[in-house]
Formats: sequence, structure tokens, C-alpha cells
Amino acid sequence: EIADGILHNFFTSTQYLQLSLERAGAGAQKAGRDLADMDMPQMVGIAMSADADEARDAARHVVTMYIGQQPHIARVSGVDEELVQRIQDTMGGWPPKPGGIEAATLLVNDDVVDMLAVAGTPEMCRKRVQEYLDAGASYPVLCPLTPNVEEIIDTFAPDNGS
Repeated sequence: EIADGILHNFFTSTQYLQLSLERAGAGAQKAGRDLADMDMPQMVGIAMSADADEARDAARHVVTMYIGQQPHIARVSGVDEELVQRIQDTMGGWPPKPGGIEAATLLVNDDVVDMLAVAGTPEMCRKRVQEYLDAGASYPVLCPLTPNVEEIIDTFAPDNGS
């Protein structure tokens, strides 16, 4: 009702984004405002590599930590409640017990990584970011999870067809 927009957190699904936009739209309408006039950027945790499995593995560790720290957001994003609980139990709460994150990482499959992060080849990453735009994000805020920051920037630069 009072904001000029929402900076959507990373490690959330497009389902979470759509729910947030629905709620923001209701608030905007109540205040006599139009959601289309507001900024709705989406932070995106991105791991990019020529090897999609390598990229997913780079994202998996951070996604696991995020689920352990922010279980309520993981649940609203569509992560299975039982899996969220198993991850928390394996991590030993927050802060995690020694080795807890590494053990919990084994529970997080590619589908969960793909739901909450952008990970894969450059082409896969472009397509995945487009899903957030199609879901209603104004624009992405790329948060690299891999050290190839310049390559990620080049991949998403306007002159690169994205």
C-alpha cells in the first residue's frame, strides 16, 4: 500500500513471486495504485558453467543453507514440507552443527536447485531467468554463485540477445 515496489528475495520460486505479486496487487488496489507502475525486480542466485551439473552443484550448497535458514520461505516456494524438515534436522538447526550443511546437501536434488536458483549452461540460465520475467518480475538482479562473474554479465548483456 505504501511502497514503490518490491525487491524480491533470491532462492525463491516463480510460484513465490506470483503469490507476492498477487498480494502486492491487492495492496496497490486498496491504495488506489496500479501494480504496473511499480518496480518488481527479482534477485536471482545464478551459477553458470558449460557443465550444467557443475553449475547445479555450485548452487546446491547455498540453496541447502537457505532452506535450513529460511524454511518458511522454502515452504511457500513449493519445497516439500518433509524435505524441509529433513534438511533442518540433518543440519542440526541454525547455526548448523559441524558437517551439517554438507550432509544436508545430499538431500537436495536437482529439481529443488532448479526451483530456487538459476543453475546450468548459459542457455539454460537465460531461459530460467526468462521464467521469472514471465512470472511478473520487472527485471532480474543477478547474484553470482560462481566466480565467473564477467561471463555471467556478458551472457546477460543486451548485445548478447538476452
